[in-house]
Amino acid sequence: MRSRIRHLIPVRDAVRACLRSQMDGSDEAQVVEARLQLNHAYGMFVGRFGPINLRANQHAFDGDRDLPLLLSLEHYNDETKRATKATIFTERTIQHRKPVESANEPKEALLVSLNEQGRVDLDHMAGLLNKPAEEFLPDLKGIIFLNPQTNQWETDDQYLSGNVPEKLAAADAAAVTDPRYHENVEALKSIQPEDLPATQIDVRLGASWLPPDDVKQFIHKLLNVPSGVEVGHVHALGSWHLNANWEAKGATANTTDWGTDRYTGLELIEDALNLKTPTVYDLVDKKPVINPQATEAAREKQERIRGSSKNGSGPTIQGASACAASTTTRSITPGFARSTATI
Repeated sequence: MRSRIRHLIPVRDAVRACLRSQMDGSDEAQVVEARLQLNHAYGMFVGRFGPINLRANQHAFDGDRDLPLLLSLEHYNDETKRATKATIFTERTIQHRKPVESANEPKEALLVSLNEQGRVDLDHMAGLLNKPAEEFLPDLKGIIFLNPQTNQWETDDQYLSGNVPEKLAAADAAAVTDPRYHENVEALKSIQPEDLPATQIDVRLGASWLPPDDVKQFIHKLLNVPSGVEVGHVHALGSWHLNANWEAKGATANTTDWGTDRYTGLELIEDALNLKTPTVYDLVDKKPVINPQATEAAREKQERIRGSSKNGSGPTIQGASACAASTTTRSITPGFARSTATI
């Protein structure tokens, strides 16, 4: 066993070196030498222990993270117990990508910059085009923008997306002293979304963005009590909890109007905030059994409460709706635009 392991280690090291030479830009002579070393190490092992894919050889290297790499060196036939060498023994399996050295047009240079640098790099583009940025920037008008907030050049799909109202305000301010940003202002103005009225926003109990104070006001109005309910929200866990005094717990709206004899309105609201559906159980022979009638009644009341929080017959969470309506943003990807509420 130990002898097999000792002879497999040089094969493992040789295949690593062979792959590394193909990826790190080594010249062809170095790649060929690494391939020869791999062939030598593999030949020494197979000549003594047979193909790497033999069960005994696999077992020797079992648990090593490089075992799949070693097994891939062979095309193994389980029936004949014979193996043939993989392509890596005779030729390159990884082609080293050479960087582009020149470009004919500004748009081509931009694509090269995005592909190789991951961003708009004017210096790199200038080197590809063999001309200063001032000469090719006019050809990229409307395609790239200088972001006054970051002072970085960005593509149109990156700049004309996200919080575009905030970007418009920044561009407006920058254009006062630098006329270059007038182009930004016009482009951003053309994509500004319309603010959504509160009536078009559904406020769902349990949404993590809901302000606890708005939820508290909603509960007070729903139960027709001036105070007595405290609302807590642990944002990291997404959990809500309610604490109520005796006046709120004893209110008719809590026990009858918005609750049942098995589930109070406050309990139904807390379940709704935590995205839970109420289920009522009875103990039968000391085992919990669902009570269908009581469960259905509780769920119907919870649906009424959820409907009220939006635009039903009861009070609504108006403050949250107004807050959401005032913070609309626009998200754009190439060929697709949408208006969403940031809530």
